[in-house]
Amino acid sequence: MASGPGLLTIGEFARRSGLSIRALRLYDRIGLLRPAEVVPGSGYRRYADRQLYAGRLIALLRRLDMPLTEITAIVAAPGPDAAGRLAGYWTAMEQRLAAQRDLAERLVRNLAAETATPHGAWQVAVRDVADQHVLSEMRYVNAAELDWIRDATTRLNTLASRRGGPTGPRFVVFHGEVNEDAQGPVEVCVPVHPDTAARTEPAHREAYIPWA
Repeated sequence: MASGPGLLTIGEFARRSGLSIRALRLYDRIGLLRPAEVVPGSGYRRYADRQLYAGRLIALLRRLDMPLTEITAIVAAPGPDAAGRLAGYWTAMEQRLAAQRDLAERLVRNLAAETATPHGAWQVAVRDVADQHVLSEMRYVNAAELDWIRDATTRLNTLASRRGGPTGPRFVVFHGEVNEDAQGPVEVCVPVHPDTAARTEPAHREAYIPWA
């Protein structure tokens, strides 16, 4: 169903490209795959037939678990450069998988030599956490953008050091679902003295896995 010559609704484009409507909306926001037209007033997105190649390429690259930042670079590159980037990505992926396979094999051997927990799984404990006064920074990010947490922590620790220093370790609150195709609200918090805090994290009970 088209809005004009060669234009497809977002639903039809999703069906023909193999991408979800939710993913297409995200790709529009981050500039990976912009619609050919946005209908004034309604905001409906329309796509051109010629964009199906890019849409199908993105769908295939996502099946390789490729980060959206790398997909964006490949889609924007001319053919030979795109092929080179993909080959380089896959070589690095194979090297990483080989290293992870070796690590997994060592862990299997180590765990097999230890006494299993009563249910053969990690022990989960529960604890009460008192309220905490915090400086915080929140941003909507997807899974590929979670490195932002490290930068936010540096900024917050620097700010806290000017106000008497942190009073506890940094913690991160996920206020919604975060994955490769969906951005969600993530908040980085650094505990500080009450008179320098931006807000208070309420007391709560949490489940956790103790480390030996």
